[in-house]
Amino acid sequence: MTQSPYNPAEDARLQSLEDNDTTENATVVTNTAGIASINKLNGTKTAHLVWDFAVDGGAVSAISMLDSDGVVFSLPNNSYITKSYYEVITTFTSPTSDIASVSLGHADDAAGIFAAETITNATAWDALSPNFPLACIQTGVISTTTVKTTAARPILFTIAVEAITAGKMHLFLEYVTTE
Repeated sequence: MTQSPYNPAEDARLQSLEDNDTTENATVVTNTAGIASINKLNGTKTAHLVWDFAVDGGAVSAISMLDSDGVVFSLPNNSYITKSYYEVITTFTSPTSDIASVSLGHADDAAGIFAAETITNATAWDALSPNFPLACIQTGVISTTTVKTTAARPILFTIAVEAITAGKMHLFLEYVTTE
C-alpha cells in the first residue's frame, strides 16, 4: 500500500472533505496508470515517482523517472506542476567527494522542479535527515508553478559533473492540466 505523501493534519482534512461530500464530483479516486490519484474537487492530480541507483544507474545523463509501478511517468500536455516534494531513502554518493549534482525537471523546464545542487548538501541528499519530506520549487503558490508543458513530458532526473554511485529518492508531484 502506498503511504500518503501528506502530513497527518492534511490527511485528516482531506478525509473530512471526502466524508462530508454530498456531490458526485468531489471525490478522490485511485488510478493504477501512474497517476496516484485525481481530486475531482479541484482537478489536481498527484504522481509518486522513484529514482533508484540500483534500477536506473547513475551515469551523467538525464534519466526519465519511473512511477511507483516501474513505468516511465509523463506529465500530460498542457500541465503545470503546482506542488512538489521529495524524500531520500538511500544517501546519495559519488566517487569524488560527492561533487555530482542533481536537478529535476522536464523538457520545457529543465530544472523547474529542483535546481541543480551538488549532493554534498547533507540536508538535501542524505537519508534519515530530520527534515524529510523536503520541498522542491513548487510550494502550492501560483508564482512557483513550472512552465506549462507543450507535449507529454517525462520527468527528468538529471545528473551532472560526475556519476552517482548510490542513492534512492521518492518524488511527489501535484499538477493540473488545462487546455
